[in-house]
Amino acid sequence: MLNKSAYAVDELMAPINAQLSNASYSKDIVFGGITQEYPGYYSWWSQEIHPRTVGIELALGSRLLDKESLTRNDTRLKEALQAAIPEGSMMLGHLLAGKGVRDARPAGGSDAVNPAWRKAYSHASK
Repeated sequence: MLNKSAYAVDELMAPINAQLSNASYSKDIVFGGITQEYPGYYSWWSQEIHPRTVGIELALGSRLLDKESLTRNDTRLKEALQAAIPEGSMMLGHLLAGKGVRDARPAGGSDAVNPAWRKAYSHASK
């Protein structure tokens, strides 16, 4: 959201935050966000991008979850997520779809590296 105030972004996200914070969801689901304003790109970069280490030792994995995988069998989904997230670790679930993404018709054909992105509702990564 280029050139929008932190307040405008928070207002835009308020209905989504309210839905995700709804009591019908498990208390194990944590949703949070921080809106921070910077006067320019360099001020953001100088605070957020600085060398901390030469490298990290980390194994990453992720899955694209479509409507069927999120709604077909709640018990199986819960068991799969519990197996993928050992005690003391965390999984990030990024919301990424919508009608505009699903129904997009790029000029010249599809530009998606993985066509599953068009149908995915969430990108879960660990």
